[in-house]
Amino acid sequence: MLPAEKSTRLPMQVVFGTINSFPVGKSNDELERVYLHAYRTILKLFYRFPKINFTLHFSGMILDWLEQHHGEFTSALTEMIKQKHVELLLAGHFDPILSLIPRPDRIGQLEYMSTRLRKLFGQRIRGAWLTEQFWQQDMVSSFSSAGIAYTFLDDYHFDQICPEPNKLHQPCITEDQNKTLFVFPVSHQWSSEFWQTETEVLLLRLKKLAIDNPGKVLSIFIDAQKGLGSSEKRDDRLIKLEAFLDGVQELQDQDLIKSVLPQNFVKVEADWPLHYFSCTNWQEMQNFTRLEKVKGQFSGSIRDHLMHFPEAKQLYCKMQYVHSLVNQVRGDKYRKQAAREELWRGQYNAPYWKGSSNGPIYNRLRKTNYSSLIKAEKHTREKGIFVPALFATDFDYDGLPEVLYQGNEINAYLHQRGGNLFELDYLQSNFNYLDTYADQVKQKNGSAGTALAAQPLRSFTDCFAPPGSELQSVIFADVQSKIKSLGAELYRIDELRKESFSVRFVADYNLLQFGKSFAISIRKTYTFNKAQVFVGYQITNHSSGLLKTVFCPSMFLGFKSDEPSVLHIYRKEGRGKTEERLKKDEQLSESQEIYFEDFNNRVVVHCLVSQSACWWQHTIYGFVDPTANHYQANQFSPRWLIELEPGFSFDVDISLSFTRLRTTSSS
Repeated sequence: MLPAEKSTRLPMQVVFGTINSFPVGKSNDELERVYLHAYRTILKLFYRFPKINFTLHFSGMILDWLEQHHGEFTSALTEMIKQKHVELLLAGHFDPILSLIPRPDRIGQLEYMSTRLRKLFGQRIRGAWLTEQFWQQDMVSSFSSAGIAYTFLDDYHFDQICPEPNKLHQPCITEDQNKTLFVFPVSHQWSSEFWQTETEVLLLRLKKLAIDNPGKVLSIFIDAQKGLGSSEKRDDRLIKLEAFLDGVQELQDQDLIKSVLPQNFVKVEADWPLHYFSCTNWQEMQNFTRLEKVKGQFSGSIRDHLMHFPEAKQLYCKMQYVHSLVNQVRGDKYRKQAAREELWRGQYNAPYWKGSSNGPIYNRLRKTNYSSLIKAEKHTREKGIFVPALFATDFDYDGLPEVLYQGNEINAYLHQRGGNLFELDYLQSNFNYLDTYADQVKQKNGSAGTALAAQPLRSFTDCFAPPGSELQSVIFADVQSKIKSLGAELYRIDELRKESFSVRFVADYNLLQFGKSFAISIRKTYTFNKAQVFVGYQITNHSSGLLKTVFCPSMFLGFKSDEPSVLHIYRKEGRGKTEERLKKDEQLSESQEIYFEDFNNRVVVHCLVSQSACWWQHTIYGFVDPTANHYQANQFSPRWLIELEPGFSFDVDISLSFTRLRTTSSS
C-alpha cells in the first residue's frame, strides 16, 4: 500500500490508454491469438476498474475484424463508452502515415473511420491518434475538415519549442489555414518503457510527477499487442498491469491524480498556448526507431526518408499514381468508391518506412500493399472502354520520363536509368513480380559483410563479365570491380511506337575489359503483347580491337516465398527435350528456357532466349540481423560468351511470359 498523501493542490490529470494495431496480411488464426492474449484480456481488466477512465485506439482494420468475428467485444466496448468509462480515438482507417498520403485521402480515411465508429458505437469521435507519430503542420486543416478537434503528439515535438527539463509539457492549440487543433503531449518515456519497468518504480515516478505537477496533464499510451500479444511474459505483464492500475486507483483516491477522458478536458475553457510544430526529423526517427545511420541529411519530411530506400519510394510512387487514376473516375460512384477503398488499403504504413518494425524488408507487407493498389487500378478501368496503352510519364519524380505499358493482362514499367523493367504486374493475380528489396541482401547462410549495394533489383539489367567469371562474382557485380552492371547507367529513349506497344532504348558505353577500353552501343527493344514482355538486344563493338566478354543480363522475380510448397524452378533444354527441377542456387548448362511454377498465384512464369545459354540462378534474401533471413527474389541470368570484331554486332532475344498453372500439386 502506498502511504496516504493529503494535499490541497489540484490533482494531476492523467490520460491513460492503449494503442491497438496489427500488421496486415496476418492469418485469422494469428489475429485470434492476439485477440485472446491482448485485446479481450485488456478490456476485461479495464472493465474491473470503473473509476479509472481509459482512452483507446483500435485501427480500422482491427475493428472490422472484431465486428465480424467477435461481436461480444464490440458490445462490451459500446457499454463502456455509454458509461463514459472509455473514449475511442480514430485515425486513418487503414493505418496510413497521414503526412505521406494526398490530402483528399487523409480526409477520406479519417471520415471513413469516423463514420464506421459512429455506426458501430453510436457516438461521434472527435479525437484522433496520429499513426507512427509523423507530424506535418498542414495536417491541422485536414483534421479540421474531417471533424477532428484534438490529437496526441509525442512530447519530443514539444521539447523542440519549449524545453522544460523534469516538467510536464501542457496541451496546446496549433493552427493551419485558419483552422485550429488541440494537441496533447504524450510521454514518450512512459509509453516506451512501460512494459520493461517495475511496477513499484512506475508508481513512485507517477506519484512524484503528481506532487511536482499539480493540475497538469500526463498522457500515457501503451501498445497492448506488443505487451500482451504473445505468450512470452504475458502472464507476468498482465499481473504487472493490474498492479499498476491498483496503484493508480490508490493515487486517485488520495486526490493526487485524476484519470480523465480527453473529450471532457477540451470542453473546459482555458487559456491554451499556441504552438507550431516542425516536421518529424531524422534524428527523432532514429531516437525512437533505432534506425541505422545512412549518408546524407534529411529535411525532416518522411518523403526525404524515401530517397534512401528505393523500394519504399517505388511503392510511394505507385500509390500516388493510382491516386491520380482513382480521381479521374467519373460517373460511377460505386466503382470509384471501390477503387478508393483499395487505394486506402494500399496506404498501410509499414512498407513505406524502415522503422522499428523494418517494414519494407518484409515481403508479405509489400506484396499486400501492391495487391491493393493493383486492385484499385483495375477498378478504375471501365469495362468495354479501357484499351491497352504505351506512354511516357515521369512516374518517380526524377525528371526523366518512364515508359509505362498498361495491358489487359500485365502492367510493365520501364526506366531510363538502366533501360530496365522495374514493375511487372500480373493483373489476374494482383501481383507485382518485381516487388523486391535490395537494401541489404545476402546469400542464405552467408555473412552480413558480403552484401549487394543498395540498388533496386530490376529485370533486364545489363551486365558484362570477364570470361571465366564464377557465379558469386556476378551475383555481387556491384562490389567486384571486374564485373560491370549498367543498372545505374542512363539509356535514352530512341523510339516509342505506341500503336505497336514497342519502345527502343539505346546506350553508348566504354566497357573496360582486361585493362582495355571498348566503345560499345546497346540497343534493346521492348515489345509487349498480352501476357508477354519481349526484349530484342543488339550489342555493337565500335572500337578498333576484338571485344571478348560475357554478356549476362540479370532478371529478378519476387514470389511470395521460395518454399517448395510455393515455388518450383525448372530448366528446359528445348522443345520436347529434358526438363530438370532446379535447386535454389546453381550454375546451369546450356538451355533455352527457365521457368517458375508459382503455386500461390497458379501461374507459370517463362523466360526464353533465342540462343541457347548457360545460366546462373540464385535466391536473394534480405536480413534485419545476421541470423534472420527474409526471402526477397530469385535472380536468373543467361550468359553468352561473345567475340566481336570491330563494327560487328551480337543479337539475342529474351522474353518473359505468363501462362496459367494447370497442375494441382505443389509437392
